[in-house]
Parts: sequence; structure tokens; C-alpha cells
Amino acid sequence: MTTHDLGNQPGAAALQSWLLDRLAALLERPVSEIDPDQGFTELGVSSRLAVTLSGELEDHLDRDLSPTLLWEQSSVSRLARFLTEGEPQRTPGETGPAGHGQTKQAVQTGQTTPAGPNPGSPHEPIAVVGVGLRLPGGIDSPDAFWRLLRDGVDAVTEVPRERWDADALYHPEAATPGRSVSKWGSFLDRIDAFDASFFDISPREADAIDPQQRLLLEVAWEAFERAGMPAESLRGSRTGVMVGISNDDYGRWQAADPAAGGPYTNTGSAWSIAANRISYFFDLLGPSLAVDTACSSSLVAVHLAVQSLRSGESDTVLAGASNLVLSPVVGVNFSASGAVSPTGRCHTFDSRADGMVRGEGVGAVVLRRLSDALRDGQPVLAVIRGSAVNQDGRTNGLMAPGPAAQTAVVRQAWSNAGVSAAEIGLVEAHGTGTPLGDPIEIGALKEAFGPSSAAGTCALGAVKSNLGHLEAAAGLAGLVKAVLCVQHGEIPGNLHFDRLNPRIDLTGSPFFVPTGTSAWPLPGGSRIAGVSSFGFGGTNAHVVVEQAPPRTGPGSSPADPTWSCSRRAVTRPCGNWRAVRPNCWTPGSRQPICPSPPRATAPTWRTGSAWSATAPRNWRAGSRRSDAVNCRPGPYAAGPPASPPPSCGASPARVANGTAWAANSSRDQRRSQPRSTCSNR
Repeated sequence: MTTHDLGNQPGAAALQSWLLDRLAALLERPVSEIDPDQGFTELGVSSRLAVTLSGELEDHLDRDLSPTLLWEQSSVSRLARFLTEGEPQRTPGETGPAGHGQTKQAVQTGQTTPAGPNPGSPHEPIAVVGVGLRLPGGIDSPDAFWRLLRDGVDAVTEVPRERWDADALYHPEAATPGRSVSKWGSFLDRIDAFDASFFDISPREADAIDPQQRLLLEVAWEAFERAGMPAESLRGSRTGVMVGISNDDYGRWQAADPAAGGPYTNTGSAWSIAANRISYFFDLLGPSLAVDTACSSSLVAVHLAVQSLRSGESDTVLAGASNLVLSPVVGVNFSASGAVSPTGRCHTFDSRADGMVRGEGVGAVVLRRLSDALRDGQPVLAVIRGSAVNQDGRTNGLMAPGPAAQTAVVRQAWSNAGVSAAEIGLVEAHGTGTPLGDPIEIGALKEAFGPSSAAGTCALGAVKSNLGHLEAAAGLAGLVKAVLCVQHGEIPGNLHFDRLNPRIDLTGSPFFVPTGTSAWPLPGGSRIAGVSSFGFGGTNAHVVVEQAPPRTGPGSSPADPTWSCSRRAVTRPCGNWRAVRPNCWTPGSRQPICPSPPRATAPTWRTGSAWSATAPRNWRAGSRRSDAVNCRPGPYAAGPPASPPPSCGASPARVANGTAWAANSSRDQRRSQPRSTCSNR
């Protein structure tokens, strides 16, 4: 009997029930703990158990089955559907639980999406529908980022002691071997904080995973939720993931001691897995890749995302970026080349420009074709009109910028976007604050714009003056700033600017350097901005961003408030009740709909030396701590509860809905106990 010859086979619901009973017996766990949508591997099904279950299933159905069937149909629900409905193995044009070739949102609204490629126009605007952020200064949302920009906050600090002893490495003379002229940077808080169980990762594997990957999972979740796309709706969809990443401090630390390696070390440090892990966790079938073009990595990733959407290769793309500074080594090398600011600030376009300040950041934006986003009633924050990428070629040196290529990439992006220089009200510049790099960039922009008598109509923005240089994540930070500027119709001022660099001449150009928050400089018409990002190996990128179009007619507001939250978020109403905030999606609200994933805390690690191989213990996942869970609240439709809900910090701690286990509990421990509201899918 063939797989598709159904005969008198049981229905999907009956077969799923049978599979759950047998799986629970084989795993020695209550049936209530077996999630039919969770992967067999995640449930703990070994190859031996898979063979056993497959044999029992053959006997139950009285039919021959492929020995690899459990891996091809990787969950109970998928296997039951396949065996009873004859569902063919999924292709990237199909979306699993939501139906063949349809997103869950489309099923809910009665709209359909073709199962095959759905190319849009080669120039169709691309909507930015969701953003997730972790930036210096405690920034974890677009609103918080906008406040930082408008308030003129400088997020640069001295290097935290838990990273390394910057005083011991400091030397005021440049190029001193093994020393740095800078002891400043911009850093994220609690990079060790990670709820491994939330993402179905064991504590042992979490320790081996680069914090960049862990943070990317968090911001991806948040970006999708802000876009009104809960995790369940994404499963099996043609969603791509493209991540800009170039720093490998954690991997170098792990590689320094081969004896400390393990089965998760390679995947924990590989750049490709930074993207692939997101695709795996959300079950996304679009292209998944990491991009390393140094400082332009994330903007190149955005460009590739736009291309993938316009070609029909993807229906949704998560474009992300990550940069963490876990070791002083790269900074010491930059110091030797004279690229680092000895004064600890990015004085972009200023006469005091003396180099960059290294910084950290992790972020992601969810992109969709504008027509699809409007059809599905999603929040459109801004649109990407066009983008371009090119290379300097042979310049005066490998790291020397190419003015002609910078001019060309801007013009090419304008051509792709169908805009002219006169429409641009903001250029968010690469602007590292180097004495020659800034003048070269402005000269290239002047050449692209051409002579202009409309002085003061185009601002030169520099988010690096607030955050430092986020390297691989710099372009994404600039893009999100531009999105916020066109959305709000304001341009925050640059910091650390007093007097124009004497090598920069703005005469005959539309440019000005904003020193305080100002209104959009071009009244009337649509607000349009450009964002530049240049890699130190010569790969240049430019993206054109425009304010979102006004909504009119059908789809003028988010279509369905039942989008709300994924089951995983809804069933996690624990944590600090004082942090409860509105988390329910309502039509027209444009507000985040779900809380962020909970984050664990771990003790700080200090080392008396300048830097040692043991210092990165502080960057391991906080999931080892038995008292480390700090769950954020789930959505409360009626507002905060009258009294604080029980803490999920104890391990175990009795709560109203079961036993709460801290993130460090092993999978076997968690399986042997009732699942808490903190770990329920």
C-alpha cells in the first residue's frame, strides 16, 4: 500500500491522538506535555525511538512506511496530516499549518497567496512592517531608540569592567604594541541573559552559542510580533532570513581551547548559523544566509532582502544584524592602524574628528512587498524605494575609500528607487568620524547631488555620534533611524558637532549638519531619506527610504485583532508585574502586540588582568543559574493584575498553573514536571 493510498485509514485527529499516546509512552511523559506541533527532535525522539514508533505505526495502519518518514514530516500534527490527507512534502511555496501556499493571516481573512513564486514589480516598494532592537543605552524598542535620538543621548561609556580591564590596556600613544588609545565604547546590557527553554535550546547548547545568535533570536521574535506575525503563522512560509554579521570574538575564544569544545561548538560560532538558527526555530523555508562585508554587512543584507522580495523568491524577509565586542583584540588592532578615537567619541563631520568608537548592536527588520502588507492590514512604518551595492575596486589601499564608487552607489540606488536628488531630505551617512573618511564621503555625496542653490534642504545624519560604530550592525541602525525620521517628520541632531571639518566644504550643496531636533527640511511632498554604509574592504551600500503611504479604502487599518499573540507568549503571564504594558493588538494601534521573550540573568565575571581566556564565562547563557529566570509578563487585556503574579525565579517554585522551572533545568527535568506558564508553548 502506498503512502497516498488512504483506504480506511483513521482521520487526522484520531491518528494524531494515537501518535500522542504512543509517543508519551515511549518518552515516559504525560500526554499533556507532548506538543503535536513541536519537532520530534525537540521532543527528545532519538533515532532508536523513531524506528520503534515507525514500526508501531506500520502495524497500526497495516501499511509499509518509509523509514525516514518521521524526519520528513517532523512533528506529530504534520505526520498525521500527511498520512491521512495525502499531503505532499512541503515546498517553500507552502506554509504548513496554514494551508497550501497560504499564510495564516490569509487563511483568517479569506485571502490567498499562490503556492509558487509571486514576483512583484522589479521596482515595487518594500514595506518595513516590524522592528526588533537591542542597542546601547538600554534600548530594546523603536520607541526607546527614538527617545534616545530626540533627547540627544550619548550611549558611549568606558569599557565595563566585566568585559576587560581597559585601563590595563590603555596607552595614550598610538601604535603601542598590544595597547589601545581608547578605553571607550558602547555596550549592550546583560548579553548573558537568555531564556534557553523559550527557544527550545538545552542549557548545554546555550552555553556554546555565541551571544550574537541568542540575541538575534530575541529580536527576530520581537520584530515578527510587532509586524503582527506570530510564530505559528510563519511556520513553513516562504520567509527569508538575511543577517549581517562579521565579528567572531566568541568563536575565537572557544577555538582557543580545543579540549573545551563539544557537539554544539561549531554551530554555536558559525556565522551561517546566525541566520539558519532563526529559520530553523521558526520553520522558515525562504533563503537563509549570513552576509559579511564588514561595516556594510547589514545594509547589504537589506539590499539582498529587497531583491529576494521583488523577484518572488520570498514573501517575507527578516533582515538582521549583530555586533558584539567581547574581546579587546580587534580594537587594539584598529588602534594600531590609527582608526580609533583617542578621545572616545565619534566627532562626525567635526573639526575634532579623530577616529571611530567601537559599539555593539543587534537588530532586525521585517520586510514585505508593500502590496502584500497593505492587503494583510499590517503596520507599515516606512517603505524602501530602492537600494544598490557596489565595490571600490582598486583604490589607494585595501581599506582606502573610493569616492567614485560611493557616488555611483548613491546614484544607482536613486535610479532603482525612481527618485531625484531634489526629493532627498536626509542622508544618514556612514560618518565614522575619521578626519579623511568624512570629507571623502561628503565630496562623493556632493558629486551625486550635483550643484544646488537650495541650501539647508538635506540633513547629514550620523547615528554613530550617539552609538559609536556598530560595525556589521551599523547600516541597520542607520536604516531604523531613517525609518523613524520619515515616520515622525523630524530629524534629531548629531552629537559632538561644534565646527565643520575644514576639509569639508558644503558650499553649493543642499547639505546641513543638524545640531538639534528639527522639522523635516523639505515641506510638502513625501519624506524621503537615503542611508549609506561602507565596508572597510570597499563594499558600499545605499538604501532609499520613504514615509509610508496613507491608508485608504480596504485594508486602511490592521485587519484582524485576533492576530494578537502566539500561544507561546500568551501562556507566559509571569514576571515583574510592574513591567506590564499594553500588549494587545487593536485596529489602528500600531503598537507592539506581545512582550519580549523573557531574559535570564547571571552573575558578573570580573578578571584582574587586562583580558583573559576565562573572562568570556560571563557571556555564556544565564540559563545555568537555578534562580536566573526573569520572565516578562504576558498580555493582560484588562490591565495589570491587582497584585503581583508569582515570580518564576525559583527552581522549582509552585505557581497557580503548575511548577515553574528555571531556564537551567534540563529537558528531562522539565519533561518530568507539569509545564509552567513560563515554558509552555
